[in-house]
Amino acid sequence: MRKAKLFLLLIAIMSSARLLSASDIYFSKIGIEQGLSQFSVMAIYQDELGILWFGTREGVNRYNGNSVEQLQSISDNSQIATGILIKNICGDMNGHVYIHSQNGVIEYNLSKSSMRVIVSESVDAIAYGNQRLWIAIGKKLFVYENGEKKFYTEVTSSQSAICVIKETTDRRIFVGTLSSGVFAIDSNKKIREIIPDCSQVSAIFEDNKNIWVGTWQNGLYKIDRNGNVKNYTTATNKNATNLSSNFVRAICIDNNGLLWIGTKKGLDKLSIENEEFEHYNSGENSSRYLSNESVWSLLKDNQGTIWVGTYFGGVDYFNPNIDFYAFHDLNNGVFRNKPFPVICDIVEDKNGSLFLCTEGNGLIHYNPYTRTYRTFTVDEKNTNSLSNDNIKTAYYDAERDELWLGMHLGGICKLDLKTFRFSQYRHVKPE
Repeated sequence: MRKAKLFLLLIAIMSSARLLSASDIYFSKIGIEQGLSQFSVMAIYQDELGILWFGTREGVNRYNGNSVEQLQSISDNSQIATGILIKNICGDMNGHVYIHSQNGVIEYNLSKSSMRVIVSESVDAIAYGNQRLWIAIGKKLFVYENGEKKFYTEVTSSQSAICVIKETTDRRIFVGTLSSGVFAIDSNKKIREIIPDCSQVSAIFEDNKNIWVGTWQNGLYKIDRNGNVKNYTTATNKNATNLSSNFVRAICIDNNGLLWIGTKKGLDKLSIENEEFEHYNSGENSSRYLSNESVWSLLKDNQGTIWVGTYFGGVDYFNPNIDFYAFHDLNNGVFRNKPFPVICDIVEDKNGSLFLCTEGNGLIHYNPYTRTYRTFTVDEKNTNSLSNDNIKTAYYDAERDELWLGMHLGGICKLDLKTFRFSQYRHVKPE
């Protein structure tokens, strides 16, 4: 029986999966301790193998669900992929990943584990659309196909460079600029201004009804299918919740149709139908909070998990559909005023009840259906009680529905879970 001494005043008790309410989001974290090479995660991408790619200020990291590895230098291309700022990562979901760094663009071949430079000059934006890679240099837009970069068009009416590209399902190209707003390019290369003269565009995202645009100073924009534009800022609604910051960096949507917005001041959730925002911030070292409030990148993976890249806290992730944890602060409950809040073993019976074996506070029974606790301790006048409050190990006999406890200097105790009566075996001799 594996024993784990948990010197925790706050412990997590496994509970049945349930739909989350807004206040029940819990974040798991990947940081330096888990192998991340640098705290600032500027881009997140998932390839067709399920591997997550993290672009940081010091190169590319890959996460396979168990461990993080840094993309190592390969021949003369090392200055492109490692040790430098990564601006974006995308891919064709057919064996190729494209990495946009401060030095250019690299193509990584998944099957060969090799990479090569495809653009060696400074690039302002990349994005993979409908079977083609888009590259922006200044106000010019290029398409990369069949190993060749070809000029596509130029947004001559813009006064600043393109910084974001998005090809939509209807094959229009939306481009965001540094200071001239957002433009749409149709299949005939006709260019139309959609949002004029907004601040730097940081993200363009498409759901099944709308186009969403994030900016550095003007908040969030929604463009509906009829071309109507609505702006959400920190002061949109006087009598309702608003966007937490007008500095929006990333956007994604979950499987429930809720929009998640990464801002300079945390993570916002928008109910599109009700136009109500909810905010998640950083805070104390707890899974209830982001590891850092400055969110830079967002991704929903193949299983519906949302990955959050922060500027100085690594990666946080959570699944908005299912929560596997219910947190119980035993220090303010059954451990209140107890000197030794140590759990040495946790056992689950066939009914889903949990038994927490402590080193000094006896046995704690938790009923997940009523969410109540019951404590069993030594009663010297009652032989049907524990023989010692210091429990070292436990074994559950499911066939007999009995819990066996190994006591410190107290022999063995058996708890009949049908009657909740103890039997003591103080003098145990080896066979």
